[in-house]
Amino acid sequence: MIWVIALKNNRLKNGRFGNKYNKKERMKMISLYNSGLTSSKVGEIMNCSDWTVLNAINQFGHKARSTRKYTVNEHFFDIIDTQEKAYWLGFITADGSVRRNSLKVALKKSDIKHLEKIKSHLEASNPIKIRSYNDYEYCEIVIYSLKLILALECLGIKERKTNYAAPFNEMPNKLISHYWRGIFDGDGCLTKYITESKREAWDLSVVGTQSICVGFNKFIKTLVKTKASVFKRKNIYRTSYTGINLPKEIIKVLYSDSKVYLDRKKKLSIELLQTQSKSKQNFRINPVHIP
Repeated sequence: MIWVIALKNNRLKNGRFGNKYNKKERMKMISLYNSGLTSSKVGEIMNCSDWTVLNAINQFGHKARSTRKYTVNEHFFDIIDTQEKAYWLGFITADGSVRRNSLKVALKKSDIKHLEKIKSHLEASNPIKIRSYNDYEYCEIVIYSLKLILALECLGIKERKTNYAAPFNEMPNKLISHYWRGIFDGDGCLTKYITESKREAWDLSVVGTQSICVGFNKFIKTLVKTKASVFKRKNIYRTSYTGINLPKEIIKVLYSDSKVYLDRKKKLSIELLQTQSKSKQNFRINPVHIP
């Protein structure tokens, strides 16, 4: 099934911010705006935000003047029908943030090529900027688009999602692994370590909300035999798969036929797949369950 976003008769016409202003007041906003005033100036006059003014303009079928400095494919997420769209939806769920009419993705500086990938796929002309905080350098891209944000909202990505992020459950079956690869690239970890018996082993894990971790665990269990569960430590949920054979099977599921991925995790996945196991079941099971 292909997921189609019904925006026209949903968010824009019904409004996002309730009915604080009556029809007469909203029509006055439109009249002032059409007289040549900016949405910010109309907001000052009407004692509201420019966002409320623009919402009123959209609600009554009027067209706002374009003040866009950069371009973007605003309809990228309207239909989730390719692995690229499924992947970036997962990645943004894990590592992106939305606020009003903007999407921001920030990564450590060494992952700047990944921002170049999302910029290319979304056909965005917005610049990627290098910033620093307490001597930590990172890169970020901020994309402004009301339509893009509304589409993401319909797919479950909303403001302040850190504590409430949940998996998108309407993903077409053929794209599910690409969606969860996006989640894993954003909020997952693949680590090599040495056991007490001096053997090489790997730990594959995902952290996030309980809903995301349970969703990932449930997806993996449909394809890989494991008793691994979800556990909580210091208010952070985590699901983990340890050893060699088990992480290998999961990597095969996530990265098979992948066209888009985080380069450093793809490199680690190749290293894991080349690792030889000395045991058919060389992994431990997480003992702590979430009810």
